[in-house]
Amino acid sequence: MVVRARRATAALAAALAAAPAVAAEAAAPGPGLAGVLQVSLGLGLVLAMVAAAAWVTRRLGVGTSVPAGIVRVRGGVAVGQRERVVVVEVRDTWLVLGVAPGAVRTLHALPRPAEADGTGGPAQAADATFARWLGRALEKQRGRHPAA
Repeated sequence: MVVRARRATAALAAALAAAPAVAAEAAAPGPGLAGVLQVSLGLGLVLAMVAAAAWVTRRLGVGTSVPAGIVRVRGGVAVGQRERVVVVEVRDTWLVLGVAPGAVRTLHALPRPAEADGTGGPAQAADATFARWLGRALEKQRGRHPAA
Protein backbone atom coordinates (compact mmCIF):
# COMPACT_ATOMS: atom_id res chain seq x y z
CA MET A 1 0.00 0.00 0.00
CA VAL A 2 2.86 2.33 0.76
CA VAL A 3 4.38 1.56 -2.65
CA ARG A 4 1.16 2.51 -4.40
CA ALA A 5 1.00 5.81 -2.54
CA ARG A 6 4.59 6.63 -3.52
CA ARG A 7 3.89 5.85 -7.17
CA ALA A 8 0.76 8.00 -7.16
CA THR A 9 2.65 10.84 -5.51
CA ALA A 10 5.45 10.61 -8.07
CA ALA A 11 2.96 10.64 -10.95
CA LEU A 12 1.17 13.64 -9.45
CA ALA A 13 4.46 15.49 -9.00
CA ALA A 14 5.46 14.80 -12.62
CA ALA A 15 2.09 16.03 -13.86
CA LEU A 16 2.33 19.21 -11.81
CA ALA A 17 5.88 19.85 -13.04
CA ALA A 18 4.79 19.50 -16.69
CA ALA A 19 1.69 21.71 -16.28
CA PRO A 20 3.52 25.08 -16.51
CA ALA A 21 5.25 24.00 -19.76
CA VAL A 22 1.93 22.94 -21.31
CA ALA A 23 0.29 26.16 -20.13
CA ALA A 24 3.14 28.22 -21.60
CA GLU A 25 2.77 26.48 -24.97
CA ALA A 26 -0.97 27.07 -25.00
CA ALA A 27 -0.57 30.73 -24.05
CA ALA A 28 2.16 31.43 -26.65
CA PRO A 29 0.89 33.39 -29.63
CA GLY A 30 0.75 31.80 -33.10
CA PRO A 31 3.20 32.57 -35.86
CA GLY A 32 1.97 36.14 -36.00
CA LEU A 33 2.20 38.65 -38.78
CA ALA A 34 5.94 38.21 -39.27
CA GLY A 35 5.58 34.47 -39.81
CA VAL A 36 2.69 34.85 -42.24
CA LEU A 37 4.60 37.54 -44.14
CA GLN A 38 7.68 35.32 -44.37
CA VAL A 39 5.68 32.36 -45.71
CA SER A 40 3.84 34.59 -48.20
CA LEU A 41 7.06 36.11 -49.51
CA GLY A 42 8.63 32.66 -49.87
CA LEU A 43 5.63 31.38 -51.81
CA GLY A 44 5.64 34.47 -54.01
CA LEU A 45 9.33 34.01 -54.76
CA VAL A 46 8.83 30.37 -55.77
CA LEU A 47 5.88 31.27 -58.04
CA ALA A 48 7.91 34.09 -59.64
CA MET A 49 10.77 31.67 -60.32
CA VAL A 50 8.38 29.19 -61.99
CA ALA A 51 6.88 31.95 -64.15
CA ALA A 52 10.36 33.19 -65.13
CA ALA A 53 11.46 29.68 -66.08
CA ALA A 54 8.35 29.24 -68.25
CA TRP A 55 8.95 32.61 -69.95
CA VAL A 56 12.61 31.79 -70.68
CA THR A 57 11.64 28.38 -72.03
CA ARG A 58 9.07 29.92 -74.37
CA ARG A 59 11.44 32.72 -75.39
CA LEU A 60 14.26 30.34 -76.29
CA GLY A 61 11.90 27.93 -78.02
CA VAL A 62 13.11 24.93 -76.06
CA GLY A 63 11.23 21.84 -77.18
CA THR A 64 9.32 23.56 -79.97
CA SER A 65 11.68 22.80 -82.83
CA VAL A 66 10.05 20.96 -85.68
CA PRO A 67 12.29 18.47 -87.42
CA ALA A 68 12.65 18.99 -91.16
CA GLY A 69 10.95 15.75 -92.11
CA ILE A 70 8.96 14.73 -95.12
CA VAL A 71 5.61 14.71 -93.31
CA ARG A 72 3.69 17.96 -92.66
CA VAL A 73 0.18 18.44 -91.32
CA ARG A 74 -1.58 20.85 -93.68
CA GLY A 75 -4.85 21.16 -91.75
CA GLY A 76 -7.64 19.39 -89.97
CA VAL A 77 -11.15 19.69 -88.66
CA ALA A 78 -13.07 18.02 -85.85
CA VAL A 79 -16.03 15.98 -87.05
CA GLY A 80 -17.03 14.66 -83.65
CA GLN A 81 -16.00 14.91 -80.03
CA ARG A 82 -13.00 12.64 -80.52
CA GLU A 83 -12.84 12.26 -84.32
CA ARG A 84 -10.93 14.44 -86.78
CA VAL A 85 -10.24 14.61 -90.50
CA VAL A 86 -6.65 15.65 -91.14
CA VAL A 87 -4.81 16.51 -94.36
CA VAL A 88 -1.17 15.39 -94.27
CA GLU A 89 1.45 16.17 -96.92
CA VAL A 90 3.99 13.43 -97.63
CA ARG A 91 6.44 14.55 -100.35
CA ASP A 92 4.22 15.15 -103.43
CA THR A 93 1.07 13.50 -102.06
CA TRP A 94 -1.65 14.76 -99.80
CA LEU A 95 -3.40 12.18 -97.62
CA VAL A 96 -6.82 12.75 -96.13
CA LEU A 97 -6.86 10.80 -92.87
CA GLY A 98 -9.66 9.93 -90.49
CA VAL A 99 -8.30 10.05 -86.93
CA ALA A 100 -10.16 8.53 -83.99
CA PRO A 101 -8.98 7.23 -80.62
CA GLY A 102 -6.86 4.20 -81.38
CA ALA A 103 -7.36 4.31 -85.16
CA VAL A 104 -6.02 6.23 -88.18
CA ARG A 105 -7.50 5.44 -91.60
CA THR A 106 -6.65 6.78 -95.03
CA LEU A 107 -9.79 8.28 -96.55
CA HIS A 108 -8.30 9.64 -99.77
CA ALA A 109 -4.93 10.28 -101.46
CA LEU A 110 -4.37 13.03 -104.04
CA PRO A 111 -1.40 14.80 -105.65
CA ARG A 112 -0.23 18.04 -104.07
CA PRO A 113 -2.01 21.06 -105.61
CA ALA A 114 0.16 23.49 -107.62
CA GLU A 115 -0.70 26.50 -105.44
CA ALA A 116 0.51 24.67 -102.33
CA ASP A 117 4.13 24.48 -103.44
CA GLY A 118 4.78 28.21 -103.15
CA THR A 119 5.39 28.83 -106.87
CA GLY A 120 2.69 31.44 -107.22
CA GLY A 121 -0.87 30.21 -107.31
CA PRO A 122 -3.99 32.40 -107.24
CA ALA A 123 -3.83 32.84 -103.47
CA GLN A 124 -0.33 34.30 -103.62
CA ALA A 125 -1.31 36.67 -106.45
CA ALA A 126 -4.22 37.96 -104.33
CA ASP A 127 -1.88 38.40 -101.36
CA ALA A 128 0.57 40.41 -103.47
CA THR A 129 -2.24 42.65 -104.78
CA PHE A 130 -3.49 43.29 -101.25
CA ALA A 131 0.05 44.02 -100.06
CA ARG A 132 0.48 46.66 -102.78
CA TRP A 133 -2.88 48.23 -101.94
CA LEU A 134 -2.05 48.30 -98.22
CA GLY A 135 1.34 49.88 -98.89
CA ARG A 136 -0.25 52.65 -100.97
CA ALA A 137 -2.93 53.29 -98.34
CA LEU A 138 -0.30 53.60 -95.59
CA GLU A 139 1.81 55.99 -97.66
CA LYS A 140 -1.25 58.18 -98.34
CA GLN A 141 -2.04 58.25 -94.64
CA ARG A 142 1.49 59.41 -93.82
CA GLY A 143 1.19 62.22 -96.36
CA ARG A 144 3.46 60.71 -99.01
CA HIS A 145 1.94 59.98 -102.37
CA PRO A 146 3.54 57.13 -104.25
CA ALA A 147 4.72 57.70 -107.80
CA ALA A 148 2.81 54.71 -109.16
